[in-house]
Amino acid sequence: MWGSGDLFTAEAALQMLRETGADAARIARGACGYPWIFRELLALERGQTPPEVTLREWRSMILRHVEMAVADKQGLYRLQRPDGAPQPRPSRGHPRHELSDDEAERAAIRELRKHLLWYTRGRRGGLAFRRIASELHTADDVHRALDRFFPEDGSVPAEVRDEPVSARQLTADDA
Repeated sequence: MWGSGDLFTAEAALQMLRETGADAARIARGACGYPWIFRELLALERGQTPPEVTLREWRSMILRHVEMAVADKQGLYRLQRPDGAPQPRPSRGHPRHELSDDEAERAAIRELRKHLLWYTRGRRGGLAFRRIASELHTADDVHRALDRFFPEDGSVPAEVRDEPVSARQLTADDA
């Protein structure tokens, strides 16, 4: 039996599993912007303390997500059908338009913005980042924004010093 509903932290998922006797937890929106929830739940189930997500790891995950989204839009992961395999029916809607690499990058970043907002939720610098999110159009823009609001050295830029810092206590209202 699956347990589901408003699981935004590994602790909440573990509590639900214990209270309900469910065999597994379905974590959906709780993983949006926080894919580490799965390793945290696994550690808690094993009786271990989950490792903290470092700034370096957090930034690296965001940049990997950006890289993969752009590559996907550029067709890197497109299914290549072998010769003789059935072909899909032509679309009756809009004709398929191949994107240039620049168009694909811009489309990927536009679609990725909501994920970037989720990644920055609850972090000092997140409010400022979200204010400029609509100005992000390329992978370089995202990288520069991360450098501006979440420097690799862990320093706190002056423009975000007054932002609140919250522990990762999220609810369904945050998603």
